[in-house]
Amino acid sequence: MLPIWVNTIQFPIPTPQRCWDMGVMLREAIESFPGDDRVVIMGTGGLSHQLQGRRAGFLNPAADRDWLATIGPDPDRWQGMNREDYVETFGSEGAELMMWLVMRGAMNREVRTLHTHYHVPASMTGAGCVVMENA
Repeated sequence: MLPIWVNTIQFPIPTPQRCWDMGVMLREAIESFPGDDRVVIMGTGGLSHQLQGRRAGFLNPAADRDWLATIGPDPDRWQGMNREDYVETFGSEGAELMMWLVMRGAMNREVRTLHTHYHVPASMTGAGCVVMENA
């Protein structure tokens, strides 16, 4: 297990493109190893939520579901957004989704989405899961 921390709390936070590029570098490192070992890459971070400020309690279930449905087949859409777009769409803490771009960038261009799940628990944070594999 090799944890990779991505700062999405204290400014300056990385750009979505930088997170994507980190994933691409990770994929290149994995592919450079000899053999045909299988590798699991996990991306974590809450979906839409904002815990403070004027928008405290903000959730965007439609955007969360859209993210889960499209991060596999259309990652360019999310990679091309800027940090401010993430905060506007997903809330200040929802910018954690940029960490998922490291995972997605580490995968092949074409993937198969095997499973998605979405839930808004009492904690006021969109929670979801998407399972993908390289096509």
